[in-house]
Amino acid sequence: MIKLWACLKKDIRIISRDKVGLALLFLMPIILVVVITSVQNSAFEVVNDNKIKLLLSNHDEGRLGQALAKAIEQMGLFEMHQAKTDEKDFSDALFAHDAMVGILIPSGFSQKEQTQADHLVNLALADLGLNERPTQANGVDSGAITITTIRCCKNLFVFPSTASSPPDCKASKAN
Repeated sequence: MIKLWACLKKDIRIISRDKVGLALLFLMPIILVVVITSVQNSAFEVVNDNKIKLLLSNHDEGRLGQALAKAIEQMGLFEMHQAKTDEKDFSDALFAHDAMVGILIPSGFSQKEQTQADHLVNLALADLGLNERPTQANGVDSGAITITTIRCCKNLFVFPSTASSPPDCKASKAN
C-alpha cells in the first residue's frame, strides 16, 4: 500500500509540473467529442433532408391498399408521386417521374390479404384444437406487391411461407 501511495504522489508531482500535458489530458477528449458530434450531426442532416423519390401505383380500392399508401406517405422518408399505370408501363413511369423506387399494389390486394389472414388464423386455431382444420385455401394468392427499383425487380410477399415464387424480371428490369 505504501508503494501505491508513493507511485501516486510521484505521478501527481510530474503531471503538476507539466501544464501543457495536463491541459491535453483533459482538453483533447472534450475536443474529440465535439468534433465527432458535429461530423455525425451533418451526416444525419444530409440523410434527413434528402428524400427518396417513390412512385406508387395503387390499383386496390380496399382499405389495406389505402392504408399502405397512407403509411408510406406518413413515413416522411419518401417524396411520393402517385400514378395509375399498369405493370407493363410501370418501368417507363418510374423513369418519367425520375423515381428510384416504385410500388405497384394490384387490384384485389385487400381482399386477397384478408382471405389469407383468415386462412392463417383458422390454421392457428386448428393447431390449438379450437377449430377444425381448414382445407387448402381455394386459389388464395398472397397478393404480392411489386416493388421495382431502377436496377432490380423484387416481389414483396406479405406471407412468404404461403406465397408462390416471384416471377422473373423483364428485360427492361435488370437483376
